[in-house]
Amino acid sequence: MDLIKSVGLMKIVTGLSQCFEGLIKEFVVNIPEDIADKNSKEFCKVFVRGKCVKFSPTLINKFLGRGTKGACELEATDNEVCREITARQVKEWPSKKHLPVGKLTVKYAILHKIGSANWVPTNHISTISNALGRFIFAVGTKLNFDYGRFMFKQIVKHASTNAVKLPIVFPSMICGIILSQQPGILSTSDIPSRRRPPLSVHYKLFEGSHVNDIIMTSAVKKPASQGGLIAELKETCKELETGIRVDKARKEALEVLIDSLELADRDNVG
Repeated sequence: MDLIKSVGLMKIVTGLSQCFEGLIKEFVVNIPEDIADKNSKEFCKVFVRGKCVKFSPTLINKFLGRGTKGACELEATDNEVCREITARQVKEWPSKKHLPVGKLTVKYAILHKIGSANWVPTNHISTISNALGRFIFAVGTKLNFDYGRFMFKQIVKHASTNAVKLPIVFPSMICGIILSQQPGILSTSDIPSRRRPPLSVHYKLFEGSHVNDIIMTSAVKKPASQGGLIAELKETCKELETGIRVDKARKEALEVLIDSLELADRDNVG
């Protein structure tokens, strides 16, 4: 966590506030094509639900609590990134743009696990995309990197593709920026997304194919005693109960919506 703290990304890793998927999707689809054009009336502005949300690399860095003095863009080539995050096991980034996670060093495997949960969500946990690879490279090397500009570009790029089925990058950060400016934007139909359980690092990570490039500490998860296993299972049950409550609330909201739509449909027929 010291590494995450040193680059100023703690706000999108721990202590995350509630995240509203519907609001985030509405925000992304409303990002104007010319948001980065200084001559545009919509420069650094996104209008969602009738409200204006200011959105720019500077605002992202400010939200994260990061300074930008001396910060630069990532100049390393894909192959240089590949060699660093795999300890030179792989010297060229694969032509298909995805690198097997098993080739990452321990440090970068952990950063990938954090990144795929909080920064660049993905369903392909066995491989790492070029975008996330470059991001964890910047974190792992403690580069004085302009994270705000990188995040801004990735989000705008996603908006321009109209790829609605792809997971939205940096969702917690987007939601945090919206609610910090427009706290009254939520509606009764907005239900917070389920949070994944806290990430843990299993001791087997240090014994597998990953090159060990960090010192093992007490924070690494070792085989649990029976008492520890019971406590862990109880904690998992608590998380499942929370998830059930959230799902129940979502179901009830959908039922209310269905009832109102059916009523409106009957009125139209009548």
